[in-house]
Amino acid sequence: MSFLQKIHSAWLFQSLRAKIILGVSLTLVLTIGASTYISALTQTRFHLKKQEERAFDISDIVLKGIEYPMLDGEMEDVQAILQRLWGLEGLEEVNLCDLTGKIKYSGNTENIGKICIAEITRNALKNKKSLKGLEAYKGKKLLFHAIPIYNEAACFKCHGREENVLGVLTVGIDWSPIEKKIGDLRNREIILALISFMVVGFFLIRWLSKYVTYPISRITEFANELSLGKFDAKLDLGKRTKFWRTGKFYAGDEIAQLSDSLIRMLKSMSKMYQKISSFNKDLEWQVAKRTEELENKTAELEQANIELKKLDELRSAFLANMSHELRTPLNSIIGYTDLLIDGVDGKINEEQGKSLTKVQNNAKNLLKLINHILDMSRIESGKMEINLGKVDLQDIIERVVSSLRPLIDKKGLTVKIKFGEDLPAVYADPDMVRQIISNLLDNAVKFTSEGYIILSAGTSATDIGKNHSPEFIEVSIFDTGTGIKEEDSVELFNMFRPLDLSATRPHGGVGLGLSICKRLVEMQHGNIWVESKFGEGSRFYFTLPVYKDE
Repeated sequence: MSFLQKIHSAWLFQSLRAKIILGVSLTLVLTIGASTYISALTQTRFHLKKQEERAFDISDIVLKGIEYPMLDGEMEDVQAILQRLWGLEGLEEVNLCDLTGKIKYSGNTENIGKICIAEITRNALKNKKSLKGLEAYKGKKLLFHAIPIYNEAACFKCHGREENVLGVLTVGIDWSPIEKKIGDLRNREIILALISFMVVGFFLIRWLSKYVTYPISRITEFANELSLGKFDAKLDLGKRTKFWRTGKFYAGDEIAQLSDSLIRMLKSMSKMYQKISSFNKDLEWQVAKRTEELENKTAELEQANIELKKLDELRSAFLANMSHELRTPLNSIIGYTDLLIDGVDGKINEEQGKSLTKVQNNAKNLLKLINHILDMSRIESGKMEINLGKVDLQDIIERVVSSLRPLIDKKGLTVKIKFGEDLPAVYADPDMVRQIISNLLDNAVKFTSEGYIILSAGTSATDIGKNHSPEFIEVSIFDTGTGIKEEDSVELFNMFRPLDLSATRPHGGVGLGLSICKRLVEMQHGNIWVESKFGEGSRFYFTLPVYKDE
């Protein structure tokens, strides 16, 4: 901590009363100090001017006294006059020097014949004009007045006309008594100033303490109590900040107004606190009541969920059992129909063959629907087995296309297969992959009346980072069929959402195929989506992770 920080953190700067005392003291010190300095400077100037006038008067007396003796050549009288003047009080030097600065005549006979050492005398000779000022001289401080003696017409017969100045008269007055007098006056003023400072400071500080710092300290304590939540705090400043009556109330200064405002604020806060306390109690009761109701509703909801779960399990078991029970006779119907169509039990005519073919197709569609229901039931119940491993995606695609070739050729469609270069194997369940591709390709054939279908597989560009191998294989199935409306594509992969919801739709299905595809893809850590424009065709995508050797 620096020196200034230590001073600032001291008690002196943490107390308002100390700050006021310090401020008042500094103000009084500066005011009284300035007043004392100005007074001392004024006294000095006054006495200096008086002594200068005295020196001028003495010089004038000397000049007038020696004027006629000098004109008559009576230099002994000049010397006598200077000696008589030298006896005046405070007159330390009275000399008459020639142009060389040599003292010719002096009130002090010891100076005669010596060179004048006074700086003012030499400057007066040099500048040939009167000079005055204070100067240290022979261990004393003297006020000198040097007056040049000019060469006039009456002096020409003795001194000639060559020089304008014949010499200098120097008068020196002792400055020590005056300086002592000024010092005594200054000391007296300093003492009076100190007494005034203490008296004025005492009463001013006491007044400030009574009417300013005390009320502020009480207001601060009151505010601190309020901050701690003590709404029973009291604030009574008495008449310290109130000075006159107006009606029934005192009118006061800003501090009194502040205290009144705080008291009114306390009353408002107390009322508000009571209202909040009452509101909190009511709120607590309401919360407790709502919590109890929520707990009851939660218990009812949990019980309902348990019952729904049981019902769902019963539904799944019922669907599975019913599906198994239906599959056996359907397989028998399909098998015997094949025998009849093949003529094993005897030759049939053309109309009988057409009828048997319809029976066979409807039985196969019904069997397919039952298989979908069974798959969905196993997926929802978590009983769908998954065997992940290395799968040759190219081989599965070719097998699925081959199995659906009769249906494709029957509709006169063209199927194009495109594989990416060096297509890697995928990490998936082969049966699930076969079912996904079969469902998607079957839908493409079903909803495409004419045109073509493109089935492609390659690495997913969006999953390849810089200097990294691909993470997923992307499979897409494009068709030139009817396409899907934008509002229908939102719920396309939900259960029981067939592509055509009309009652007279030409294509069968109950909307389970795409839902099963979505769940099978997600079970293998992939993703599935569709891009379609109604009337122009659709493109279904799904991704599967690339197989990596451990």
